[in-house]
Order: sequence, then structure tokens, then C-alpha cells
Amino acid sequence: MGRIMKPSRSQYLFANDWPLFAYYSLAAILGVVVVVVVCQPSRAIFSDGLYLSMFVVSLLVAPVLGFLVSLPFVWIIIGPLYRFRGTLNGAPFSVGDRVRILAGPHSGRVVRVYEVWSERCQVRVELDEQAKKEFTDAFSYTQICRESAA
Repeated sequence: MGRIMKPSRSQYLFANDWPLFAYYSLAAILGVVVVVVVCQPSRAIFSDGLYLSMFVVSLLVAPVLGFLVSLPFVWIIIGPLYRFRGTLNGAPFSVGDRVRILAGPHSGRVVRVYEVWSERCQVRVELDEQAKKEFTDAFSYTQICRESAA
């Protein structure tokens, strides 16, 4: 009989994409900081309507630009972290492996892998026929963890 392992907080954080969310949030915040530093707003900002409106527009656009500028670097910085977490979760997986789902509506279920998409770092697991037809049975390596056999 397999030993039931309790997944760590780190596994749940990666399964729910918190590192990616934190990375993009930081990029957006840095965009706003750049606008504030470059524009150097002061009390005089309120006396000049044009300057105030341009500053407000810049603050609204800055997070989007920060996000877009950070896109090329996300795979360099975050990608290796996700690959490493997948390895710690038991990847690479094989057909027949028993895995625990860490994210989504099926979180906590222990299921069997029936198909491996190694080029996408994903597996398909046995849930039900509806999930199989709609491809909602596919999970990334960070969204599942291998159940140990002991």
C-alpha cells in the first residue's frame, strides 16, 4: 500500500502559479516606480492640469508596460524554477504513475496517469469521460506530485 505524503506549501504555491503572479506583480510595480522617479511629482503637480493628466495616464500605462517588458525574461528567471519544482514533484512521469492533484477543482485526488506530454511538461490523468473529452484532465508537472510507493 502506498504511503500518503502531505504536499508542502511550496508545492501548493507553484501549483497555483503564485511565483509567476509575484513576478508579474513586481514587474508592474517597478513600472510605476520608474514613472514616479522619472516624473518626480511634487505639490506643484496639482497646479498644472496637463502635467497631472499625463502623470495619471503614465501611472495607468506603466504596469502594462512593465508586464510587457518583463515577458522576454520570464522564461529565463521563472522557467527554471518551475522545471525544478516539477522535478521535485516527481517528474518525469510515466503512464501508470499514481499522482496527487495539487490545484483546481480536483485538488487532493490521487489518480493514475494515462498519457504523458513530456514536450509540454504535462500529463493527462484518469478523472472521468467528460474531462477526457474536454481535455480538462491535463495537468502540468507543478500541479501534481508523485505518490510514493513504500
